[in-house]
Amino acid sequence: MPEERMIDREKHCPFLLRVFFSRGAHNRQGDRRSLRHIGADAFEALDDKPIANELHIYTWPDATLREIADLVQDSNSDAQKPNMRLSICVVSETRDGRVLMRKVGYVNSSRRRCVDDTKTLASVRFHPGDMVDIAMVEKMVLVSTDTFLAKVLELYAEAQGSKGSVAVSCKSVPVAKVNGKAQQKILKLTVEDGEHVLLFRVCKYGNNKHKKKYSAVVTAVNHASFHASLSQIVKTKVDAPTKDAVGKGPKRVVAKVKKTTE
Repeated sequence: MPEERMIDREKHCPFLLRVFFSRGAHNRQGDRRSLRHIGADAFEALDDKPIANELHIYTWPDATLREIADLVQDSNSDAQKPNMRLSICVVSETRDGRVLMRKVGYVNSSRRRCVDDTKTLASVRFHPGDMVDIAMVEKMVLVSTDTFLAKVLELYAEAQGSKGSVAVSCKSVPVAKVNGKAQQKILKLTVEDGEHVLLFRVCKYGNNKHKKKYSAVVTAVNHASFHASLSQIVKTKVDAPTKDAVGKGPKRVVAKVKKTTE
């Protein structure tokens, strides 16, 4: 990689950088209402006010991702929350009008150092006229399996009131095998009260025992009241995690839950 050229910001004219931000996920690549036309139009309409999720920044090629994230945090309260992680993409338009989006790094909302903090726009092949799209994603909070299941049962029982007894069942199912060994497992948690069924799928991926990662999906029908309280579960932290049956330490799942429907 060629060495970056030093820039004297007092002598070099800055360019306009349009930064879009949203919570939870990046703007859709084909959404022209969120990601308006790139290129000359961005400079021809400087008198126009940015849309609600847009920030206009005058900057230089040596601006770091940390600098850009700080400016977004100054203008958006969600980005200031300590549990937020800012996923940064560069958005560009091809000659045939297609919009291309590529991820270039992550920056923590807190001052905790990230390896991508010092990346510059020049180092990620940013060109004037491109845009930046930032997704503000909540960091995953790890809890022990026992505590997670207990909280699910507790909140579910409160939400359902006196509609009958609640049954909880949980099983682990291998979903992928390499050379006869399970490389991926799904932990299925089913909660039923005779009328409604709530199903959690917690999927472990990654083969390194020291870097186990999990993703979780919850599927439910007619559980609006429960979903309203679901954030209380996913924000629970464990002070003294219990050990599993083998005594190898706590089983851990990600308490970051994404709601879907079947």
